[in-house]
Amino acid sequence: MRYYGASEDEIAAVFELAHAARQRGWWQKYKDIPAWLDAYIGLETDAETLRSYEVELIHGLLQTEDYAFALAKAGIDVPSDDLARRHASLRMARQKRLIDAKLHLHAIMSEAALYREVGGPQVMRDQLHQLKVRMALPNVTCQILPFGSGAHASTAGAFAILTFPPSPPPEVAISDVVYVEYGLGALYLEDSSDLHHYRQIFDDLSRRALDPEESVKLVERALSV
Repeated sequence: MRYYGASEDEIAAVFELAHAARQRGWWQKYKDIPAWLDAYIGLETDAETLRSYEVELIHGLLQTEDYAFALAKAGIDVPSDDLARRHASLRMARQKRLIDAKLHLHAIMSEAALYREVGGPQVMRDQLHQLKVRMALPNVTCQILPFGSGAHASTAGAFAILTFPPSPPPEVAISDVVYVEYGLGALYLEDSSDLHHYRQIFDDLSRRALDPEESVKLVERALSV
């Protein structure tokens, strides 16, 4: 790096990144994690902001353990209750950064997520109660996209945009990453045109969705059903 004219600050930052890359992530103690999900959890652990759109499900960082367990158990690639419970436990561990206010979450969810009954009536009721509590966290912005909003720019499905804290030398700053999961794997998009496309989609969804206060009222309405 010195040969190519890098500054001492740039060299130190890159060496720090290289050292961090060799460390085992906290989540790797959980077995049976697919490689594509392992990469996402690493990014989520380092992210400063997460913007996400969910179509039919409550966002993973807002889920109760019973809700997460029921989802995992419904998967065709989860053959046992023990494995489903481990998946749910990992999801709960991922929520710690949100609860500790180390991550800002801006979640947009379709109204369908409030009525897709996962795990039975009581599990769903507990989930909606927790959602309402999490929506009040200062580092959480939650909007519900109502059925009445009609067609929108993300009819193709769910996605997330991860943004990372600035690096001391800007030359080694980590760019945003778009995460798109498709069941058997995931796409990690970093091209500037892809980022621009998904940022525009998220902005469109945010404009069409209810504001956080009205979104809470919609959750309360779902709880009263």
